[in-house]
Amino acid sequence: MLLPEIKEREAQFKLAIRMGFPIFLLASVLIFSLLSQYMDVIPSSFIIIVVGLFAVAVYFLFYLIYRGYDERITDPITHVFTREYGIELFKKEIHKESHYTFVLISINNLHDINEQYGIKNGDIVLYETAQWIGRFFEEKGVKNFPICVLKGGDYLIGLKGTKNDYKTMMDILCMKVEDYIVQDIEVNITGAIIDTSFSDNMDHIINKLIEICTTKACSNNMDLQDTQTDPDLLETRVIDALRHQRYSILFQRIEGGEKNLCESSIKLLDDLGKIIHYKNYMAVISRLRLNREFDILQFEALYQCLQQHDEGTFAVTISAASLRQQPFFHKVQTLLSHNNFAERIIFVTSEKEYFGNIKRFNEILQSYRRMGIRIAIDHLGANQTTLLYMKDLDIDMVLFDNNFSKRICKRGYKEIIEGLALTAHAMHLKTWVKMVEDRAQYDEAKRMGIDYIQGHYIGKFEAFETIIQRSN
Repeated sequence: MLLPEIKEREAQFKLAIRMGFPIFLLASVLIFSLLSQYMDVIPSSFIIIVVGLFAVAVYFLFYLIYRGYDERITDPITHVFTREYGIELFKKEIHKESHYTFVLISINNLHDINEQYGIKNGDIVLYETAQWIGRFFEEKGVKNFPICVLKGGDYLIGLKGTKNDYKTMMDILCMKVEDYIVQDIEVNITGAIIDTSFSDNMDHIINKLIEICTTKACSNNMDLQDTQTDPDLLETRVIDALRHQRYSILFQRIEGGEKNLCESSIKLLDDLGKIIHYKNYMAVISRLRLNREFDILQFEALYQCLQQHDEGTFAVTISAASLRQQPFFHKVQTLLSHNNFAERIIFVTSEKEYFGNIKRFNEILQSYRRMGIRIAIDHLGANQTTLLYMKDLDIDMVLFDNNFSKRICKRGYKEIIEGLALTAHAMHLKTWVKMVEDRAQYDEAKRMGIDYIQGHYIGKFEAFETIIQRSN
């Protein structure tokens, strides 16, 4: 038990004693006066029973007072329901109502507000935002609706009816939050809306709302849900595909200094052999923490391809977390210990948050490189972490973010790519762009001296045998 929990229990116990002691004293005096007055006529067994009942009653009085302060239903900062109480309430509402809608309002820059203005101002923003949400819905005629804090600056709101009943209201809300300011502090808000036609499972609803909020800003579109995707069925299909290793693998040729250099693309298949949408199954894999299992599946699929073909170099995207985990490393080490396949493999990785123990991460990457595997870091230009990794890690190549690559001819993007490419070359790193769709983009990439060029202008995703035939 943590010290804050111990101290909280001590404080609750002391408070229970202070509240219960006057009642205990008054009851004791009353019983003593009655017993002293009628001691001669009351049987001793009755006195024992009364004293025993009194002791039990006092115990339960103190217990109820003590437990009463342990059960909070409102958050002390925002004054809305706590997550535990709110979710239990929503479950009851879902069971009771035939149609129910959920709205997630999220403060995206809460971390920046806390750092720049201090946590006290951050708390003010949290409180004022909750009050503003309440006033907004009340002005629109929606009163006494449940709202709880989900995490940090995320508020979950429950409304009776379908999401179509609140579409106009959400459009107005989107416009209002574009310039939302609390005490001269700019607050960046996004939101999402979903109803129980998607699912009646609170975990699935919350995960989908967070996914929508992460994907699209409220000011552009709050309604991105795919009501055709049953989350329970999707989870079952993804787990089943991983367990039975059902997948399809295609390759896209990359132009560079190596023959038949390709990027692999592995898609999971359902039990009917149909491709599961990448965005859908990756969300499930992340939520169920199956990233390592999926990455091992990808590597094993690539290993089979290496066994079947004596030529070709293959790039595969592996999560940074998997690369750092011993089970994945041992799997790679075991499969590559008795062959020279490692020289034909490129691991592409990236992550949003900078890994704190950068020295350990670099040592792990060097273990892969000693085998012969090359390491590439993705999303250069759009992700600050990639730029830091480019500086702090010993790697082989960097990939420009797709949003930069496909705008390589546009002013601003072109200068940034060219500058970063010069920096990478000065650090003896190879450069790589994707999404090259036409001759103009190709010529611009060549002019900049980009080492590897990939996109539909070079070739589409297809079987590796087709790529070999074309190259020959």
